[in-house]
Amino acid sequence: MITDELLNKYIDNELSEDGLKEFNEMLKNDFDAQSRLKALHLTEDILRKIEISPAPENFTDKFMSKISISTSGVKDKVSYFYIGMISFFALAIAGILGFCISQVEFGSSNLTGDNQYIQNTMELLSGGLGYINSLLGNDSILLTGAGLTFVLLVSGYYILENHKNFKEKLNRFCH
Repeated sequence: MITDELLNKYIDNELSEDGLKEFNEMLKNDFDAQSRLKALHLTEDILRKIEISPAPENFTDKFMSKISISTSGVKDKVSYFYIGMISFFALAIAGILGFCISQVEFGSSNLTGDNQYIQNTMELLSGGLGYINSLLGNDSILLTGAGLTFVLLVSGYYILENHKNFKEKLNRFCH
């Protein structure tokens, strides 16, 4: 059977003498191959008649500069959701730290020894832990914690989705 590859080799004069004799023998009996060969000859004649004009000088450089100009105007999309979430958590952490610092009692600066430091620390921890325990026992605090957990889970979901989209865009750009 005569394949398109064999027909192209015949047109391009890439067949050896033995291959050419064998091709001619097969071509005598294969009318489908004869019609495909005529079509390929016609295509080759048309392609030879096409006038080839050279590309202008510095075509590649000009084209690449136009591409870089068109892409430089594209602005990155700013996600205000992520900025808002990060700001919210930063303010929450700053608020908690501020509250903890405000609960520390600053006594006189003339403490006499290490035992005084340990004693003040133990008093602060025992009073602070009792206060935290009573604070977390309140239902409104538990609801607030549940809400913050929900917000954290939703923001984690959006971060993962954004990462997936970024990977897909990167793969499309690379391939």
